[in-house]
Amino acid sequence: SSSNGTDAAAPSDAIASDNTSGVSPRVMAALHDANAIGAAPSYGADTVTARAERLMARELGDGTRVNFVFGGTGANCVALASLCDVPYAAVLCADSSHMFVHETGAPERVAGVKLLPVKANSGTGKLRVDDVAAHVVAHQGSFHSAQPKVLSITQATEMGTCYSRDEIAALTDYAHTNGLLVHVDGARIANAAVALRCSLKSLLTDSGVDVVSFGGTKNGLMYGEAVVWLGTNTNAAVAAAADRCVYVRKQSTQLPCKTRFVAAQYAALFERGEGDDGSAEIDVDAELATTTTSSSSSSSSSS
Repeated sequence: SSSNGTDAAAPSDAIASDNTSGVSPRVMAALHDANAIGAAPSYGADTVTARAERLMARELGDGTRVNFVFGGTGANCVALASLCDVPYAAVLCADSSHMFVHETGAPERVAGVKLLPVKANSGTGKLRVDDVAAHVVAHQGSFHSAQPKVLSITQATEMGTCYSRDEIAALTDYAHTNGLLVHVDGARIANAAVALRCSLKSLLTDSGVDVVSFGGTKNGLMYGEAVVWLGTNTNAAVAAAADRCVYVRKQSTQLPCKTRFVAAQYAALFERGEGDDGSAEIDVDAELATTTTSSSSSSSSSS
């Protein structure tokens, strides 16, 4: 706001954050179409939501389960609370992560989990297995400490860099071996997929990720995010967390009554020809960030 209390004119171009952009025309059209249906079952029991879930599962693989929510911080809280099934659970995350620095303590207050910050590489913002292992060794098994139950990473990172698929696989392998599940804060996950030139399935599901806060607002949506569970058909612990999520989402005030209007936007991002075997047609807004994200990700394998 300006000094006289009026709103300053918005710049014609803004690079401060991709959540300053408008809504993708394709998403706006999808919202219009969903509204034209008229009355429909609430809380996700509608055909629009079912279609969006089906399209997302087609890209991410069998066992994918989707819970649509209102916002990114809410998505992180719902995912973490669902993953942590004991009251003394802790989440290992980068000390530069959005959830640790910029969510006003929501994961600890709303989700009720302890965040244990791990020093990230100052140049890349990424975590390394050795850094994570040091915290697991320091806390695991000690009744004086909250117990690490989840490892959370951000893709793309807060520094604008990307974890390579090998880096993610190394972290998930270590986490699973030591009894931790893996969450990805994917506010800009589509940008990472574009920058790394890989499918969402290879970047997430095939790399061992258990759940992702799949960003929509920063990728052309008007509003809404998704908590997406991966591989629930092969991992009983993840399936149990996904089962809890149904209740956690409601308790955390993140269950949209008219879920179809969030789901319709995701369907617009994921829909493509039924005979096309290419990767998801993620909104073109992701392409606009390729130049900035890929320049950082060119050294994504470094740490």
